Order: sequence, then structure tokens, then C-alpha cells
Amino acid sequence: MQEKYGSPARLARTVDTQATEWARNLGRLVPLWPYEISDRSLAGRQRLLAALRKALRSERQRGLSGHWTYDLARHRSLLEAYRAEASAAMPPGQAAAAQQ
Repeated sequence: MQEKYGSPARLARTVDTQATEWARNLGRLVPLWPYEISDRSLAGRQRLLAALRKALRSERQRGLSGHWTYDLARHRSLLEAYRAEASAAMPPGQAAAAQQ
């Protein structure tokens, strides 16, 4: 990985940029404040997962009913975000078992 990013400082900046971009995109998907998105405690992750589940449920209902506001790209982004956050919220041993 050293060859791809160069110095460790450059790697840290890249990781920070990716985390900031992830939070910004997540903020566009669910109506949460930035501090709620960046909260990595168990309660914060549960709130974020609940908001993502609610948004997914609403988007899925719009799709099933054929509503004109349904957006497949938003639905896909919500699903990806939910899966990523759900796997990050699982304990390490449980996450490995869920992938099998």
C-alpha cells in the first residue's frame, strides 16, 4: 500500500478524504445531522441504521407502487450504505460468520 499512496501522511489524508466523502453522501441519503452521522458509538450506529431502514422502506414502497418519484440510484445507494453500516456495527466474530 506504501507504493500506491507514497507517504503515510498521504495515506492518512486519503483515508480522511474518503471518510468525509462517505459522511457527505450519507447526509444526502438520510435526514440526520452531521454529528449524528459521525457518531460511532453503539447507540449512534443504531440510530443511523434505523434511519437507513426507514429510508429504504420508503424507497421500496415508492418503487413497488410505481410512484414517479422512485429513484433506482437512490435505492441502490441506500442499500449499499445500509449493508456497509450494518457490517461495521457487527462485532468482529459475528461479521465473519455473517459473510459465510
